[in-house]
Order: sequence, then structure tokens, then C-alpha cells
Amino acid sequence: MSIRDYVTVRKDKDIQQLVNASETWLKAEQTNKLSYEIDWLGIPIIQLPEDMIMMQELIWKTKPDYIIECGVAHGGGLIFYASLLELMGNGKAIGIDIDIREHNEKAIKSHPLSHRIELIQCDSSNIDIDFESDKMIVCLDSNHEKNHVLKELDIFKNKVGIGYYIVVFDTSITKAVQWGYV
Repeated sequence: MSIRDYVTVRKDKDIQQLVNASETWLKAEQTNKLSYEIDWLGIPIIQLPEDMIMMQELIWKTKPDYIIECGVAHGGGLIFYASLLELMGNGKAIGIDIDIREHNEKAIKSHPLSHRIELIQCDSSNIDIDFESDKMIVCLDSNHEKNHVLKELDIFKNKVGIGYYIVVFDTSITKAVQWGYV
């Protein structure tokens, strides 16, 4: 028996109410740029907290050998992934970005979790890389243009094993563009 068996969940959710609330929250978050105010263990993460909670659940369930993050920004995502891998005692967080800025690289490499992190500076839509394991989660969060994401998906589709995932971040960007935030 799992602890999950003792948690009550509602099966008849009001989906439209959730959609409406989600759009209201997303508009408020975009207007106030809340995702830019969140740090993970001292490093800006630039993600919505709800997304990171869902990512930790996915990581905990699959226990990947690698978490590949395409789009490093300040490095908070890599630190987040490295902290979860450290708790599990296995794995490497690999950050791929076309422009890893010097101050971000310095902060990442000097972090206590840096032993779980590898940085690769290149275009994530044009990388030829092999891994020792297909037990990986790939996070696409760099250039959000359709053709770029399609190229990334094409590169990683045969590298990710069955039961593991490619997660495309910021799919709400279409709504943000509609609302004039991007």
C-alpha cells in the first residue's frame, strides 16, 4: 500500500473553472513577472513554482541518470535538478545553451552542487551528443520558436528511453503573445 492511497482527490473536477483560474493566474504572473523573482538554493530559476513541483514529481518517479536542460539562463534550473539528483544519490544535470554568460557560469561552477552539473555551450538544436544511458529527462526551454523546438525534439527523440520524458517548457507563451506580454 502506498501513502498516496490515503490521500483524498476529487474525481469530478470542474475543468472549466480550473482553466479560467489558470488563465487569470498566468495573466497576473506575466504582468508582474513573478517567475523572475524565484531562486533555487541561491540562484535565479525563472520558472513557475507549479511547473517545478510537477518536475520534481516526474524526476522522483523516474529517477533518471541524466536531466538535460536546453536553455540555462542563470542556472537555477540546473541547481534545482542537481539538488534532486543529489537527494537520490545518482545522476548528472547537463545544461546546454548557445550563450552561457560568464557570471552565470561562475555562479553555477562555484555552487556546492556543481559536481552534479555539466555545461555545454552550443545550439541545442544542432548538437551531436551521446549518453551512456537513455534514462533521461530532457527539458526544452531555450528558443521557443516552432522550428527550433522541432529540431530539438528530432535530436532527442531517440535518446530518451521508454518511460522517460521530453518536457517542453513555456507552452503558455502562445497565450502570453495573445495578451501582448511577449
